[in-house]
Amino acid sequence: MIQIIIGIQARSTSKRFPNKVMYEVGGKPIIEHVIDSCNEAALFINRQLQNVKAKTMLLVPFNDKLVETYKNKIDIFEGDENDVLSRYVDVMKDQRAEYIVRITGDCIFMPSYIISRAVKTAVRKRFDYVSNTIYRCHPEGFDLQLFSRELMDYLDKNAKTSYQREHVGVLIDEGKESNLPFKVSCIFEKLNLSQVKTSVDTEEEAIAAEAHFQNILNMKEACVKRFGLGSVSDGS
Repeated sequence: MIQIIIGIQARSTSKRFPNKVMYEVGGKPIIEHVIDSCNEAALFINRQLQNVKAKTMLLVPFNDKLVETYKNKIDIFEGDENDVLSRYVDVMKDQRAEYIVRITGDCIFMPSYIISRAVKTAVRKRFDYVSNTIYRCHPEGFDLQLFSRELMDYLDKNAKTSYQREHVGVLIDEGKESNLPFKVSCIFEKLNLSQVKTSVDTEEEAIAAEAHFQNILNMKEACVKRFGLGSVSDGS
């Protein structure tokens, strides 16, 4: 059985907008929208891929306030606040996972289909790294990185600076490790929406997300009434 973790990186101590992941949009905290998308992707993966078991986990700093809030709602792994890379390395060892997907807790509109698409690509074609950030065409806020256990171990040994330890996978995205014996894939779309930002870093962006979220809900409800549509599944 191939074990896959969809790891949501989050903390309550964001400097620009403290506790931003608990800001309510559409009646619930931002982080819960992210959790819902990841759970939806995990459900799809487990139904569609044989011998694969995916689950969502919250990856937070030691003693973060999110632990108490969500300890009975989702599996949580605590690690070093500044050495984010070590959080991913350690949770993979703890869970004996072959792959881990990195999602950040402020990506409120993260589509589940991108997650499931990345996992299918990695599992079926044995890629070590699948991302949509090497050559960006998705909006900022749809960011995803998937790592194999072998690649994560390599990064753990070779990421030396605090920046490289905080920004997981930066060695790969910047092309500094282009000659490594790892298989890399980048997710593309037909439209280039790289200039759009949907993640939440400030209170102003959270307020804008609220307005945008309501527009999305209204559009979905209109589609359900007009066409009988419920949800969009991964058709890749």
